[in-house]
Amino acid sequence: MRRTTPMAVARLGGLCLALGTALPAVGQDDATRFAAVLARNPPAEDVACSYTTTTTDSEHPDETRTERHEAGAAEGGADESGDVVDFDSVVVELREFDALDMRLSAEDANTVSFDFSPAPEEDAGPEAAMADKLRGTLVVGKPDLRPQRLVLALDEPFWPVPVARVKEFRFETTFAVDPATDAVVPVRMETTIRGRAFFKRFEHEERVVYSDFDCRRGAARADEAAAEDEAKAQPEPAAERPAA
Repeated sequence: MRRTTPMAVARLGGLCLALGTALPAVGQDDATRFAAVLARNPPAEDVACSYTTTTTDSEHPDETRTERHEAGAAEGGADESGDVVDFDSVVVELREFDALDMRLSAEDANTVSFDFSPAPEEDAGPEAAMADKLRGTLVVGKPDLRPQRLVLALDEPFWPVPVARVKEFRFETTFAVDPATDAVVPVRMETTIRGRAFFKRFEHEERVVYSDFDCRRGAARADEAAAEDEAKAQPEPAAERPAA
């Protein structure tokens, strides 16, 4: 599970708020149209959620892994049954995309789609090389401007090492809106990888279904404040006395 990374605040905020739920008219630039999407979706930084994940994959077709993730749980922590794993925020922060070049690629009566290239990886290596070949699409519903689906896929085959070739990589996330907080959360993630390694074909498919959300606005900040208060309450270590 990966934590989403906050990015810049949306541009043209005043104009976007005035637009309400109406998508700007055709003829305005792509940045302005995506800014309207950002204005409709609240910041996610003050929302924390507990949730359950159910995971299945093609390597273990008869096995289902179910885990309960608790907001504020310490990393590596678990309850007495061992079913609780470390908390990792899954609330979607659309302002991540504001730093990217969002290009309107398709539109119909029900949806509008924006294409983009993922941000480059900081570290060099196979992951950075693969990220450079990925292309993304964010599908937004109309007229509410809430995200419905995110797709990341290779636009051409990729060789992580000379003896391995990734022919297909596709990552798709379907979203929903949490009614308690109005935050965007995932409901399903599907990953497909196909290719060849050492002259043998490989294929991996994985599906993660999210359910039983318990989201609270302000909970994230409250957890941070509680942690800070606890740290301040700890006694300072006694200074060592110099040897006689």
